[in-house]
Formats: sequence, structure tokens, C-alpha cells
Amino acid sequence: NDKLVDLIKNLQYMYSCLGVTCQDVGTHATGIKCDYDAAEPRLSFAGYVSKNDVRNISKFDRDVTQIAILLKEKNELSARELYHKGRNVAGENGFRSLQSLATHEDLNYSSTDETRIYKMYEEFYGDRPMFADDVTSEALLDKGLAEFTVPVLLKAMVLPHYAIRSFFAALDVCKENPSLAEEFWDKGVAVLVGSIESAEVGDSGKGSLHGQSWFALGKEYCGYFKCADGTIGTNAQSIPPASIKMMQNIEMGRQAIHQSNCNGVKSRVRAIESLMITPIIQGLLYHTAKRQLVNDDSSYGSSWAFAKAIMPVIHVRQKADVEVLGNSLSTPGEFDAKTLWAVIVLSLDDFGIDCKDIGSDTMGILNRDTSFCDFAADYTDFPTASPVQGQPRPPTRNPSPAPTAADSSDEINPILISGYTFTNLADATKKAKIALDLRDFLNLDGRLDIAHDKSLKIYKDGVHSSKSLQSLSLKMQDEMASDSYFNFYRNAFRNDPLFGKIGGDDSGTYADIYADKVVGDALVAGTDNHLAYEAAVSMTMWMQIVHQLETAVKQCGDTSSAMNAGLSVDAALAYYVGVSQTKGDTDGYLLYSFAQRTANLFKTVEAVTGEARANVAAIALFKDLKAEAIKCDGGPDHFKTLRLL
Repeated sequence: NDKLVDLIKNLQYMYSCLGVTCQDVGTHATGIKCDYDAAEPRLSFAGYVSKNDVRNISKFDRDVTQIAILLKEKNELSARELYHKGRNVAGENGFRSLQSLATHEDLNYSSTDETRIYKMYEEFYGDRPMFADDVTSEALLDKGLAEFTVPVLLKAMVLPHYAIRSFFAALDVCKENPSLAEEFWDKGVAVLVGSIESAEVGDSGKGSLHGQSWFALGKEYCGYFKCADGTIGTNAQSIPPASIKMMQNIEMGRQAIHQSNCNGVKSRVRAIESLMITPIIQGLLYHTAKRQLVNDDSSYGSSWAFAKAIMPVIHVRQKADVEVLGNSLSTPGEFDAKTLWAVIVLSLDDFGIDCKDIGSDTMGILNRDTSFCDFAADYTDFPTASPVQGQPRPPTRNPSPAPTAADSSDEINPILISGYTFTNLADATKKAKIALDLRDFLNLDGRLDIAHDKSLKIYKDGVHSSKSLQSLSLKMQDEMASDSYFNFYRNAFRNDPLFGKIGGDDSGTYADIYADKVVGDALVAGTDNHLAYEAAVSMTMWMQIVHQLETAVKQCGDTSSAMNAGLSVDAALAYYVGVSQTKGDTDGYLLYSFAQRTANLFKTVEAVTGEARANVAAIALFKDLKAEAIKCDGGPDHFKTLRLL
């Protein structure tokens, strides 16, 4: 029971990530209550406790995480859509996107102070206030290198520059509106640290290994340079000194706002400017060294992106040196990291960065294990600029087996979906009959040899539906290659040894067919039909529903396929309810029946209808989706509404 309590509590902590609440899920029948605070905790941001509720805006790091996954899975189209349209941060009329962050559309405060760091970037990138969006959008178009450049740009440029603008906005309204100033300040911290990081500064090892924010960069790269406790590599447990200083300055800045000490706020923001650069420098040093040693797309793309995030500052401090940096990173190929390292290390004082915060040369580029402070003191030969070549180029309960009234007709129960009209009922019914394969499959005792053989045949060949369960699983990697959720799922399985390579080097991995792998293992290795049934519904059929919904959204925004959006919604509903399903009962075999069983377990059943609250909401949404889908014309209005639904 203790393990069950721990399991349920851990799941509760994930509710906010999944967009559900304790009210949605209910209280478990064992009496384990839902901790409403745990469902959406007001955690601190690396020790900083915000006065304002900035949990929403802190979730941009989840967009970064998902974009990185999509790019790793070579799904550039969905990555660009997520960047432009957002997914995890709620907005007034939908979602806020990372692009809206890059264009700082909610921070329109202007200043004549040309020494602000973001002013340097604007000037360097052609007097473009939207420089972060320009650079990121450009990188997203390079299919070969976007996997390595874009995540870096988001963490090293988009997120920190929005944060620094928020801090300066707090300074600009400090005197006349302290409450607004603190709101800006809290927003900046939330974006800088993110929602995935650990709560306490000193407990970084208890958080995610890297996170996906600026704050995460220091933890990722500090270990390579012994800047904290001498630990080398990404598993360093100590928090980087620069990050500690950052959080100290952030706290002092807030105190200055409370005291109406605007000069104090200004001095804290100036310190934050320099500290913001530290992990970016470490990232550049690391990847340029790796590039000299390996010189692959990863090192080239990452070093290019980190350079993009630091070059404007070098340009202002040492204009000649930006030529060295630009020439070194302009093209792939042979690479000399020593010259670039020397430029960076000798410029640390100009950046206002303590060389101790960078650490030591553990990679042997300048002088192995020598501190960067000692190197800067001893080095006298400053690099000479080569002819100018410009900036670096963009890198190229079990269900009853007895038949019911609905089952006997093998139809989708019209009472269950009252008010919904299928465009092609016959086609939808063929799809919904997959529930009958699941029924037959479940009713066989897989431990008997003959029953086991029949189970495998039903799974592989199908009986009632137009497609077999296995075909629905195996075709996911082809049919869903451009779907966001499928890519999130298979990426999550890639590091599990159970989902390793299928055969030779070009045969792919079981992660690409994860649903078939789990169902197949349950049937063959475990001879457990019930486990295989649950896996088929929760993995294969759930993802098929998501796929049909994602397809409907894509079709809605395309004039050539908009008329088919309604059919895709029909398919999703058919796979959700199936045939042989009575309203408010557990006698079915697909997700609707799953929801009914869990509602009984968690006491979330509507008293009048007997339906699970989740099913009431889902069927209502399906009706809204269909009503909107039949209006799709390829234009943005119906597309946006459908996507939000």
C-alpha cells in the first residue's frame, strides 16, 4: 500500500504537465486523496519564491523540450509549428509561443539607454529588435543542423533575452508602479529558470539533469570545466557559481523594488547581464573544442549557435575579435579552437565575468588543467584578425464478455453520441469494429496453446475491422512521422534497452514500433492476453485517436485537404467509442470503456447519466470538433479554433 501511495502521489505531481487537475481525475477508491497543491504546486524557481503566479509563463521550457524532441526525430515541420504556435503556455486567445517570446510582444517598454545588452544585439543584427526570432527562424529552416542549433538558440538567446527585457521593464516602472515592476521581475525569473528545474539552488541534483532553460545551461557545461566542485561531465551535482550569483542578484533586485531603490535595481540588472553570458561562453568553449576533436554536425551546429548568442557582446567589447570568431565558425571543416578560446578568455574582464566562474581547461586546448585566470594572466600573444568574412553562415475491471444490445447490432451506439453526425457512417463503423477484435482477443485464455495461437492470429490478421491491431501499430512510424505526440512517445523509449535495434544498422529500433513491441512481448513472452489488451488500447488505439485529431488540424489549414478534416474527426471518435458500447457502462472495449472503469475507481461518475466526467467532456468536445471541422476552408480562423479544441 505504501508503494501505491507513493506511485499515485508521484503521478499527481505530473498532472500540471498533462493539463489535468485533481477534480478531473478524482479520488482513488483506496482512499488516497488527491493533493490539490501537488497537482499544480507553487514551487520556487531555484530558491526564488515569486509573489505573482508565474507558473504558466515558466512552462516555455516544455516547448523547448518538445521542439528538441521533434528535431531529433527529424520532424522539422512540427517543430516549426510548435515554435510559431506554442503548446504548453496558455494565452488569452489560445497558446503563447516561443516566437511571441522572441519578439517580446508583451514587453513594449522603450528606453534611450543604448548600453543595455539587448540594444547591442539589436544593433549587431541589423538594427532588428526581433533579432532572436530572426536567428531562430533561420536556423529552423536548416533541416540538417536544426537539431543542434535551435535548442541552443532557444536556451541561450530567446529565453534569456526575454528575461533580461523583463528585468529592464521592471527597472523602467520601478518608481511609478512597484507592483507592476515585481510582476515583470517574477516573469523574468520564471522564464530564465523554467518549470522543469529543481526548487532549491543547492539541490540541483534533485531536479532534471539539464532542464531546458538558461539556468540549465550552467549545470550542463560547468562540469566540463571544473567550475564548481571539480566534477567533470554533465552529472555534476553542485550548482555553478555563476548561477548562485545570478539567483543572489535576482533576490537583491526584488528587495530593491520593495524598497523603491531603483538605482539598486539597476545595479542588480547590470550584474545579471554579465552573469547571463557565463554559461553561453562555457557552451561555446566546449563545442568548439569538441569540434576540433570530432568535427561533426553536432559540434559544428552547437558552436555556431553559441557564437550567435555571444558575438554581439564581443563586437562591442573587442570589435577586431569578432572577426576571428566569425572566420573560425563561418564554415565547417578543419578547425583551430585555440585561437577562438584565446579570444574568449582574454575578453572575460571586458564582459564583466569572473574567470573563476568559467573554470579550468580540462580539454587541453590551451593548457590542460590550467585555470582560465592563470591563462589570461600569462598569455601575451593576442590573436590577429583574419580578413573579414562576416558572420557565421546559417548551419546548413474487465469488460463483460456477454453480448449487449449495442454489441448485437455491431453499430456505434447512437444514444451514446446523440447529436453527432458521421459524414460516412459505414466507414466509421468499419473502424469502430476494432473493438470486436479486442473483445475476442481478451476473451481467449492466452495460457492455452490453442488460445495463444488464436490470440496472435487476431492481433496480426484481424477479424472484424478493416485493419488489424498489429497493422495499426506497425504503420505508426510511417503514417505518424510528422505527428508531434508520436515523436514524443518514441523518443521517450529510445534510451530504454528493451527498445533497442531490431536487427542490422539500417533496420531501425523497437522505439519506432513501441506499441507493437509491448503488445507482442505480452503475448509471446508473457502469454498475458489481458496485459496485451490493455497495452493495445492505451498505446495503439490512444495514439490512433491522437493521430486522427492531429491530421484533422493539419487538413483544416490546407485548402487542398480541408474538406477531409471532418472525416478525420469521425475516425477519432470511432476509435474512441467503438461498437458494442452502452452509454455509461463498462461493457465496451476502447477508451470510452476505459474511462468508465477508472471513473468508478476514482468516483468521478455523473450521478444522473452514469457517465464518467471525462467521457461527458470528451463527447462534447468531439461534437464541437466536428461542427468546426466541416467549416474548414484552409484559412487560419477555423484552423486555430480546431487546434485549440
